[in-house]
Amino acid sequence: MNAGSENLPASVKTQIEESILLGRLFPRERLIEDELMEKFGAKRHMVRSALNALQSEGMVEKRKNVGAFVKAYSAKEVRDLYEVRELLESSALRNIEFPLGRGVFEALEQVQSMHDEAVEDGDVLAVIRANAQFHDSVFSLQPNAALAEAIKNYSNRTHVIRSASFSSQASLQRSQSEHHEMIEALKNQDLSLMETLGKKHLIPSRDAYLQRISMSSR
Repeated sequence: MNAGSENLPASVKTQIEESILLGRLFPRERLIEDELMEKFGAKRHMVRSALNALQSEGMVEKRKNVGAFVKAYSAKEVRDLYEVRELLESSALRNIEFPLGRGVFEALEQVQSMHDEAVEDGDVLAVIRANAQFHDSVFSLQPNAALAEAIKNYSNRTHVIRSASFSSQASLQRSQSEHHEMIEALKNQDLSLMETLGKKHLIPSRDAYLQRISMSSR
């Protein structure tokens, strides 16, 4: 057993999640417990704990008497999830409270600097982490903590869907550019533009997954 074995369930979860996000595991690919146990040096209950956690986040699905698979979404499910994300996120962006202190912009720009560096380096995992931190920071600027939590939950549920766009450097650069536009819109206290940018920001990952579904059905 590896050192720090008490952290293995989280470690197994993180590594499976990263494999899905990086496109090393594909939608509908089976996740075999024995193989995961050997790969991560973990006991069966630890692997099952990790798979249960990923199931609750919408990244893994389990079928009775069959096993666990990387979650695959239908075109309708994708559109439905993104419709809910747009409703939640638009509501949050409209409710950002001004004025924002100088420290807010310094913090956002620091996070975005990390995102910029990760995009430039082609470090997809670092991009994903910095992207999540940027959006969490933006949505925390509105006063409804329950709304911010709901946004985060639905964002997590679309991790698998968004993985379709992570392999495209052009997509990563487009996201990077839109982040900078959002910061400028906040500086100008332009919530109408923020809402427009927020909606625009959701489209590429949704459409990339829909295109993948379309190609796989041919």
